[in-house]
Amino acid sequence: MRFGQRAEDVEESKPFIRNLKKGETKVRFLQEIGDWIQFREHYSMAGRSFPCTRESDCPGCNSPVEQVSRWSRKYAANVLMTSNGQVAVIKIPVTLYNRMQTRYERNGNTVTNRDYTLLKSGEGLSTEYDVEQEEKYAVDLKQYELFDIEQMLAEQFEFTLGTDDISTDGEKPVDGEQVIKLKSAWDSRQAAKADLDVPPTKPQPEQDDEAEEILTDDELKAMNVEELLHVAEASNLVVPEELVSAGTKQDLLQFLMDNLAEA
Repeated sequence: MRFGQRAEDVEESKPFIRNLKKGETKVRFLQEIGDWIQFREHYSMAGRSFPCTRESDCPGCNSPVEQVSRWSRKYAANVLMTSNGQVAVIKIPVTLYNRMQTRYERNGNTVTNRDYTLLKSGEGLSTEYDVEQEEKYAVDLKQYELFDIEQMLAEQFEFTLGTDDISTDGEKPVDGEQVIKLKSAWDSRQAAKADLDVPPTKPQPEQDDEAEEILTDDELKAMNVEELLHVAEASNLVVPEELVSAGTKQDLLQFLMDNLAEA
């Protein structure tokens, strides 16, 4: 008789969309890239993520709090965790999606014929993702029952909106010189509504109805913190809490270079 289960096994079996853990995660994708779910993600003041409804009345988009109203693009896919043979849904950032798209094209337009080791390193805005592919071998994918990702997103939305306040920023303490600097940059830009020299936008492919900035790395490097923050907001990118807590211009620059790579 067993009254417990290893914490790692419990974590991997929970029916919610999971972020990749730091280090290596070996998976077998159970869905081709065309079947992955693309969604927009907001963050509550408590740091919990919830999906954007993509409607005019989205509570995230309509929040008066900048941290909540901004969103970033993510992907979600069903995978087989090779460590325990369980099906899970993982969240895939844009940079990792781009790397998997390259693997997909090089491997005959498929990502389901071999295992992949997903790599996550660094902290905060210095987080980096990479992927290594394993040798090809056959697996009967039909034997696995996939999670309904749309339903999982709906449940995540209901849980976060029913738990966290997204309408006010409460009484969050401001610690450190860099925090003050970044918050000041946000406030001064909002107040002045500066007309910054940002290149024109272009329509997004697929189902996106927004336009994103076309920027080169050199153009980003030439900007100051205030201008970089403007680009982040104009591109509807969520600036992570780690950046506000201990970020630098280099951190913000790297974040934009990574997340604007898809444009």
